[in-house]
Amino acid sequence: MNFSLTQLITFTIVSLLLGLLLGFLGGVYFLKKQAKKLQKQLESMDREQIKSMSSAFGRNLSEEQINKVMNTIEGLKKKKKEPKKKK
Repeated sequence: MNFSLTQLITFTIVSLLLGLLLGFLGGVYFLKKQAKKLQKQLESMDREQIKSMSSAFGRNLSEEQINKVMNTIEGLKKKKKEPKKKK
């Protein structure tokens, strides 16, 4: 089998583009899966878990800051439960 130089270059470019596309799609899938997993973990957090996590990072949160975090988590829960609007 003898391939011309043009055919080899075309095959190389197509292979490269296909690999990039498949890598991108695989990365998007993986990141979406990780984001959903993290969101489920955040939804189940309580005040004590937030305090221990912040202290593990070397920060001591005030009650006001903990309340803000809890409100953010509650907002995520409400947003998730709302049905998606069709356009």
